Amino acid sequence: MASNTDRKQQKKKANENDIRKLFQNFDKNNDGEVSISELVMGLQVLGNNPTKPEIDALLKDMGVKAGQKIKFDQFKKCVEKYYDSEDLGPEAESDRLDRAFKVFDKNGDGSIDREELKVVLTSIGDKMTNDEVESMFREADKNNNGKIDLKEFKRMFLKGVR
Repeated sequence: MASNTDRKQQKKKANENDIRKLFQNFDKNNDGEVSISELVMGLQVLGNNPTKPEIDALLKDMGVKAGQKIKFDQFKKCVEKYYDSEDLGPEAESDRLDRAFKVFDKNGDGSIDREELKVVLTSIGDKMTNDEVESMFREADKNNNGKIDLKEFKRMFLKGVR
């Protein structure tokens, strides 16, 4: 039978693995760091719609200055401070993506068009350019119907745009 200490260590390791996976999901270009725009998008996936002052306060809390990227250790401290471990598992992740989809789907039609994606990604934090948004949209719209459905949206955030 596992001791209480063993269970705590297993839970801590599982939590760190969940945080690392979350970090990798935020790190869309796989450079090992999270840009401010990647952070904002990731927070939106978590069901948040942070304002610029909230982003600025979060960056200050992590010790990140404007234009700098966020390293895993900084990200981990922030996640541990603001989220319970239950908020990081796969079920919670799917729920967050469902909620985030609704943030992007401004007109509530069950899909995200170019303009809806552009409004969110060019309006806060380290804003994406129109070309970056267009590239992301083309990559996410796997069936080329001019809209991103929930399945495409989840694939975009869970696996990165491929």
